[in-house]
Amino acid sequence: IGILLDRPRDWSAEVLQELRDKLQAAPQRFTENNLRQAHERHYQQALVDIISMVKRAARKEEPLYTAEQRVQRALTRILSSHEFSEAERNWLDRIRVHLIENLSIDPGDFDLIPALSSHGGLTRAQREFGGKLNELLNEINGEIAA
Repeated sequence: IGILLDRPRDWSAEVLQELRDKLQAAPQRFTENNLRQAHERHYQQALVDIISMVKRAARKEEPLYTAEQRVQRALTRILSSHEFSEAERNWLDRIRVHLIENLSIDPGDFDLIPALSSHGGLTRAQREFGGKLNELLNEINGEIAA
């Protein structure tokens, strides 16, 4: 929770899984599904992502986003701060699809997730992004958690 609130640049797949595990292990069993149902009842807004739920619980002024809205917001920021080739934009679109489902991405996903691995996986993506893929993924994860 501290990463979401204070250090969004440290957001990663591991942090997301740790958050999910800790919430589920709580005596109240805060599974993502249970949180969504409670959140929908209280705020009358369905499909809000887990990041929004946690941030709103900590700070009432935090906006509520669906996963798709959060990912679009993050990628819009990334696209406005960098210039990308057509090939890189194609990769970013594949990354977008993955992020909507997972809310984080790391280099290992490129060889595990069919939408990424079927296009050459990590080796190809690294080449397309000129060896700067890891930096870009860190930036994307930070924008997702921001």
